[in-house]
Amino acid sequence: MLKNRHISEKVAVLFMIIGILVILLSLGISFANSEQYFNVELSLGEFGEFIGGFVGSLWSLAGILLFYSALVYQREELAEQKGILVTQTDAMIFQSKELERQNDTLQKQKQEETFFHLLRFHIDLVETLTFETNDIDMQSGKMQKQQIRGRNTFGEFYNVFKRFYSKYLEHLSDAGVDEDSLKGVIETSYTSFFAEFRYELGHYFRNIVNLLLFIDRANEEDKHFFLSILFSQISVYEMSLIFFHGLTSENKELKVFIEKYALMQDLFQDDLIKLNINLYNDSAYKNENYDFTYDID
Repeated sequence: MLKNRHISEKVAVLFMIIGILVILLSLGISFANSEQYFNVELSLGEFGEFIGGFVGSLWSLAGILLFYSALVYQREELAEQKGILVTQTDAMIFQSKELERQNDTLQKQKQEETFFHLLRFHIDLVETLTFETNDIDMQSGKMQKQQIRGRNTFGEFYNVFKRFYSKYLEHLSDAGVDEDSLKGVIETSYTSFFAEFRYELGHYFRNIVNLLLFIDRANEEDKHFFLSILFSQISVYEMSLIFFHGLTSENKELKVFIEKYALMQDLFQDDLIKLNINLYNDSAYKNENYDFTYDID
């Protein structure tokens, strides 16, 4: 099209030049022999008609060719502008996707930072836990106080809870124990136990629920990762206390998370837990969507 445009322009210019040359040549001839030329061969009016008809036609054709060339040029210019717009649009789409990707990356980093901050707070809470025991010195026979700190306190807390549980279990009828009566025993015994140690354990369990609530709002890819990390920090006795903590009426939200994410799939089942194992749905122990292995101490 560019070649045709140049040819049309050249032809148009050529026609214009031919027209000018015809006019000049005719005028030259007429002035050189004006009397004989006009009298013998044609009149002045006929001469004008000849010039106008022949040269005018050439120039009209030249104008058409120039108009066609301008249209072609304009069409090519529009096509070029369209190409530029397409390129700019593609660039904008790419930039938009890149910004979206960067935003997703920043959001993911922010989410991970928040999770690890909560996890760090959880670990710090565990490290600040203390439990005092009264042991008898075998040599002197006197009572001695011993302070246990950190993760080791959960074994002591769990032993205390089992004493509360055994005390209330004795009050049940000898006729047998059903699920409703077991729920009543747990409600009474754990509530009494937690009331005594609320100051030590209250923050711990609230942070556990906050961690699970945060994980519940994460996307599916991150949930598995976060849950694996969280429960790699939870010991056997911690899990046992979480088991009973989730069975009380005050902590229904924790029970929902336990059954939703199979949080008890690596639970160590001692005799006490085996007695109450059916108080959770099967999903608390197995879920194909959240089949991960905890690294429990």
